[in-house]
Amino acid sequence: MFSLFFSEYLDHCVEALLNSSDQRIQKVIQTIAQNEEAYEDTIRELVYRFTVHHIEDFTEPERIDDLLQEYIIHLSQFLEKTQRIYIIEVRLRGLEQQLWRLIRVPASFTVADLCYLVFACMRISEPQDFVFGHRDQLFYGGDVERVEQYTHQSDKLFPAFLFPVALLHLHKNSKMSLLYDLNDEFIFELIVKEVVKTDALNDVEQARVIAGQGFGIMNLGHEDLINLFNDLSTFTMSDLLAPSMTLFQGMLDLKSINDVLIRDMETLRDLYESDLELIDDDAEDEDDIDEMIPWFC
Repeated sequence: MFSLFFSEYLDHCVEALLNSSDQRIQKVIQTIAQNEEAYEDTIRELVYRFTVHHIEDFTEPERIDDLLQEYIIHLSQFLEKTQRIYIIEVRLRGLEQQLWRLIRVPASFTVADLCYLVFACMRISEPQDFVFGHRDQLFYGGDVERVEQYTHQSDKLFPAFLFPVALLHLHKNSKMSLLYDLNDEFIFELIVKEVVKTDALNDVEQARVIAGQGFGIMNLGHEDLINLFNDLSTFTMSDLLAPSMTLFQGMLDLKSINDVLIRDMETLRDLYESDLELIDDDAEDEDDIDEMIPWFC
């Protein structure tokens, strides 16, 4: 019986994986070793993500040794699932034709990483509470109490930064929704257009924007964006050519946005996961929200 201290437990699982005689596991480990110099650290990180999701299986000490062999087989299958790239279309509800992106998302991302990628490619820089929905699963980022009050789903919410995208079991045509900002209600609709197998596992550089239209959200409210678009027809040609009026014109400058995409993602991750206490607690009171807005798929 090995120690139940979590750090020692993770060490034990990593060692069990590295020494496993199961050919499926060794094939995955060889793939990691070919792509990652510090491959043991990569395995440990993936073990951690998987274990957090399955922690209820490991709360009975007398069962842990019996579960380990089955566990590492499941973990092997999980590692194989991370060898995927999802091509996901993102559109802003209400402006679906004017503001959209097509992005590459590594399956090794967490749900939070996917959200940060959407925010970065849509040029969102201000941290606001968000909720991600897939089927009957709900994941949050930001202040959980505000999110619980808004969704009335406190028993079903899960921290987005602890859940791997690989465990969403996405396939072609899978649909998701992302609600950003409980006040302005930006709702992004996501749909998987393609699933691509890859040998890479944990390479954030694979995250890219491959197509899109519209400059982005900036600091405008959702209603402001819609009103601006509705008013475009009243402007003269010189107005439309002004730099301030190019929000919905033409295709996206992919090089410019991809040059800063990973940096902006990491900045958002720091804001949400390291400095959540800096989010303004004096935001508008939401006690008057009477019912959950039916936004998620």
